[in-house]
Order: sequence, then C-alpha cells, then structure tokens
Amino acid sequence: MQTSESVMPRAPALPLLSVEELLGRAIDSHRAWQFEAAESDYRAVLAMAPEHADAHHNLGVLLAVQLLRPDAALPHFEAALNAQAGNSQYWLSYIDGLIRVGQPALAGQVLPLARAQGLSAVQANAVSQRIAAAQAALPLATDAAPLPPDPVATPSAPAPAQAPAQVAGGRIRAGARAIGPAHAAKSQRPPPADKVQALGALVKKRDYAKARDAAQALTEQHPAHGLGWKVLAAVLKALGDTDGAIRAGLQAIKRWPDDPEALSNLGNALRERNRLTEAEQHLTKAIALKGDYAIFHNNLGMVYQGQGRRAQAQAAFERALEIDPAYEDLYGNLLFVLNYHPDAEAEEIY
Repeated sequence: MQTSESVMPRAPALPLLSVEELLGRAIDSHRAWQFEAAESDYRAVLAMAPEHADAHHNLGVLLAVQLLRPDAALPHFEAALNAQAGNSQYWLSYIDGLIRVGQPALAGQVLPLARAQGLSAVQANAVSQRIAAAQAALPLATDAAPLPPDPVATPSAPAPAQAPAQVAGGRIRAGARAIGPAHAAKSQRPPPADKVQALGALVKKRDYAKARDAAQALTEQHPAHGLGWKVLAAVLKALGDTDGAIRAGLQAIKRWPDDPEALSNLGNALRERNRLTEAEQHLTKAIALKGDYAIFHNNLGMVYQGQGRRAQAQAAFERALEIDPAYEDLYGNLLFVLNYHPDAEAEEIY
C-alpha cells in the first residue's frame, strides 16, 4: 500500500546526561512545544559547552520564533556563526532574526556575507524577497509585534538542529501581507503564545476537530499571518477534507511562500486531486529549501509516479531512504514502482 505524509509530531526522548544527549532532549522538547523545558536544556548545554553552535542556534530559534524575543536571539545566532561561519542555516536564521527586530536594511547588508559563505542561489533569492517585503511593510507595521511563532513541522513543533550537527531550525518566512493601513497593525500581530501552544497540544493529541476550530479562529483573528492557515491546512488534510486543505494551503503559502512544510503539505494534497504539475512545483521548491527531509522526497516520488516518471520516482524514494532508513513506508513505495514497471529486472526488485 502506498503512503504519503504530512509532517507530524514526534515524542520527546528520555532525559540523558551528556552534552549531545542533553541537546537531543532540548530538541525533542522544542518539537513538542515544551518551550520552557527546551530553553532550560539549551541553556544547560551552553553552561557545559559555551561555544556549542547548534545549542546557540536552536536557542536563538526558540527565542525569536516561539517566544517572540528576537532581540534576545541575535547574540545566539552571532555566537553560532562565530563557531561555524560556513553553515548556511545559521545565516538564514540570523537574517530572519534581523528582519524580526525591524532591521531589514541590516539584513540586506548581511546577505552578501552569507552568500560568500555558501548560501545557495535559491536561498539567497528567497531571502532577498523576504527583505524587500519587510522593507515595504515597515511604514504599515511600526507598532506591530514581531513575526508570528511558527510550528515548523506542520502542524507540530519546530524542527531545530539535529544532534550532533544537522541543522533544521529557523526557516525564512514570508512577511505578512499588508491588508490596508487601518487594519495592518492589528492583523500583523502574532497569535498569542498561549493560543499557539494550546493549538499544538490539540494537534499532538490528534484531536483534529478541535484543532481545526482553533486554527480557523487564528485565521480569522490574524488573517495576514501564515500560522493559522498552515495548521488549518494540515488538520483539514488529517480529517480527510483534501479540498479544504488545498484552499487553506494556498492561503498559507501566500503569506509564507518559503515555508517548506507548508509547500510539501500543499503539494501532497494537490497530488491527491491529480493536480500533478502544481504539486510537483510546490514539492520541488520545498526540497530546494530543505533537502534533508525524507517526507518531502517521498511526496515528490508519489507525484512522479502519478506522472508515469518511474526513474524519477525511484530516485526520489531512494533519496528519502538515504535520509531516513527507518522510514518503512518508503520501502513499499519503492517496491511498487519497481514491481509495476515493465522494464524492471527481477534482481532490481528483490
């Protein structure tokens, strides 16, 4: 049986004592929306290893994105870059932090440094668009709060750096769209942290009906932000409302066009409606933004399979297995592609 997936939460790991194990516990708490525990553990790691790049980076993501304290996050992003200047994700997070504190001009000055350190063309273009949008929005958002908290792994918690050195936190986000001077400040305010955590708890419990209602409320109270739309799309898909998921997903990527999870979830829903060309475009962009996530490659493989592009589907499934060998559903998808292609050799299948 073939499967495709939206991004869902993972359970926290058991507490351990070494630096890397403590970092792992912090990451699991971060993903599970247990932000106070995550902050405590990240700071404990830094007490033991003051120059630990991943701990600085992930703490910065937590402060800037979930706890709405981007000013406090910037020194941690800078410390991470001082330790690993060649890490593109750290540059993305730092630039994102500068935008969140209302410094898009400074972010623009930092961008050439990031490119010199290896930031890809796709990433640089996404950042440039984000900076331009932030600069354009400044006159309308002078009294607005920072950009909204974002559960990066839709609709669960953020995906911070993997211990010991895999980095996946602090995505570049598209700024909220201006909807007119009279409503801009109100609509650009982020959802309150307690509502975001309550929504995360509903998703974690898989109480999708209540999560749908809570996410819908966020889209009404904060229509210019992507958070409510992104989570709404994911829970509607989980409830079997694929068309509703597509509508909400399209709204999400209008607000956050560079959110890889929102793009992948939308692509997956479009695939189910046989809108394969659109699905391919969104999934390809998701992978360009975050190429180390097995689910994205799996979902793209399903699109290729629907298009009859067997070689590309096989390559996508194999790439997903390279990233996550424990992803059991991929074996079934890969076997299906090989089994039902007339040119596949028996030894290739088995």
